[in-house]
Amino acid sequence: MSECDEHQFEQWMSDDLISSFVDFCDKLEDVIADDDSQWVVIRSCGFVNMCIVDMSNVPKFVLVVKVQESMVVEVYRGNSRLSNSSVKRVLGSECKIVRWSQLSSLLSHFAPLAVTAHDVSVKLRAV
Repeated sequence: MSECDEHQFEQWMSDDLISSFVDFCDKLEDVIADDDSQWVVIRSCGFVNMCIVDMSNVPKFVLVVKVQESMVVEVYRGNSRLSNSSVKRVLGSECKIVRWSQLSSLLSHFAPLAVTAHDVSVKLRAV
């Protein structure tokens, strides 16, 4: 690896770090901003939720990725919390988010789970 490549990699690693919950909140909208993004950000005291909402009949939260002030992540599908094992592969045993690349991986991983009943074909429902 050349010195220039090494410097660029170090810069990327530095930029990828989330320094604090305040840093996370300040940069979150820019990081997940995408014309096709289905994620809605809802902020509250002590945590931030990134949600996918089904607006087809009665509006409801289909999937929620909740980041607490301690940076611990919880994931909910409908009214049920998913087990920590569903995020440990990306976040480690403490389920804490420390890098923006982890957030990107989490949102990419969980977005397909948010498929609502009217989006699923009869064939898929039968499986």
